Amino acid sequence: RRNRAITDRFEPGSTFKLVGAAAAVEQGIVAMDDSIETGDGWAVFHGRTMKDTHAHGTIRFADVIAVSSNVGMAKTVRRVDPGVFYQYARNLGFGQPTWIDLPGEVGGVLKRPSEWSGTTLTSMSIGYEVAATPLQVLTAYAALANGGLLVQPYVVEERRSMTGETLWRREPDVVRRALRRSTTRTLRPAFEQVVTEGTAAAAHVDG
Repeated sequence: RRNRAITDRFEPGSTFKLVGAAAAVEQGIVAMDDSIETGDGWAVFHGRTMKDTHAHGTIRFADVIAVSSNVGMAKTVRRVDPGVFYQYARNLGFGQPTWIDLPGEVGGVLKRPSEWSGTTLTSMSIGYEVAATPLQVLTAYAALANGGLLVQPYVVEERRSMTGETLWRREPDVVRRALRRSTTRTLRPAFEQVVTEGTAAAAHVDG
């Protein structure tokens, strides 16, 4: 028996695009309205072919996120310094436990830049060559919703005595500022568009 949300690691795929998008926007490498050439839906990076589900041609970076273009994200992120990309991944909680108050949690897998190959940066830009638990991914996206603050998740909010007296109460614990608030305001509409009209419309929840 195990709690798969904290014990199972997987390659997060397109959900990891938050890291590259945040790094590229916050470092001034790309703006949301900049045009990105995704061509016929495929490109070769260091001898490895990367594909999109459809050909999108030239689209805005905001649409690269909305339609989850692998080619567009890889072309953008390859302009980010490897050390900077790694630091953003760490800042968003990848490669480390969340320290939730549950037993059995494992840390993710996040290679240091010194261990990368020529294809690692573009592969990681779309969530490969990295492993995370579902809770780590959720915590990173909570930081996007929280105005850039990475918050430690918890299950138990308070303890009470037999008579109902509160003995202990958990206060929200901010681990670090992962992103600038202005960055999250810029990125959120594009990530919301993923579920309102993009590639994950089936995951849309009203409100």
